Amino acid sequence: MNRGTFLLSALLVPVAFVSLSLTSCSGTQGISPTDLPQETLRVISARRSDAALWTGELEKTRLSDPVAHLSGLAPSVEPSLYSAAVMVPAALVMPSLSDFGSLDLSSLPASVRTAVDGFCRLVLAGEDARSYMAEGMLFSLVLFYADVRQYGRQLFSADIPTPLAAESVPRPFFSAYIIGAPYAGEEDMEVPVRFLCADGYIDCALFVTMHDEPQIQQIRITGGKRNGKD
Repeated sequence: MNRGTFLLSALLVPVAFVSLSLTSCSGTQGISPTDLPQETLRVISARRSDAALWTGELEKTRLSDPVAHLSGLAPSVEPSLYSAAVMVPAALVMPSLSDFGSLDLSSLPASVRTAVDGFCRLVLAGEDARSYMAEGMLFSLVLFYADVRQYGRQLFSADIPTPLAAESVPRPFFSAYIIGAPYAGEEDMEVPVRFLCADGYIDCALFVTMHDEPQIQQIRITGGKRNGKD
């Protein structure tokens, strides 16, 4: 191969490569402007909104109208959600003792309360309380005092006097009493009572008949505690 032939071959190779490259690119699919969406989302949304059937606005001025004055609210107080919430009557929170129960006596009939109060006052005074016992139930009062004496020795190291004994002068031992929320049964009502003394307390349950003249038919000691003792 002479020098001229070699130069001619060197020139033809690049030209052929460029030709092939152009042919390959011309076959690529391009994106035509006509293929792009002609409407924006805003235009589409506006058109659909115009085509929709809308109802008239209800209570247009409800939120802007002034609120009428609330009954029971002082004229100087501006009606609002907060002032209205304060006026809602809240449920009563009744006191209670963690080791005794609720002190809510709203369900205790007045006649039963009278009988319980009368009995407890006589116990506090150290006097005979048999007048509040139901007929034939005096033995329950006797057992009650026997249990009280036993608890007195165990808890307070004290000999609690028994008013049923032949003692001419009453000797009070308890200083106060607390009545708890009652439990109503079909024929009677259980009323918890706590008798307090200087050194602690003794708890009991009075079972009172639900008749026109309530009477105590049973007394049961339910516990006791000396002050400062767990």
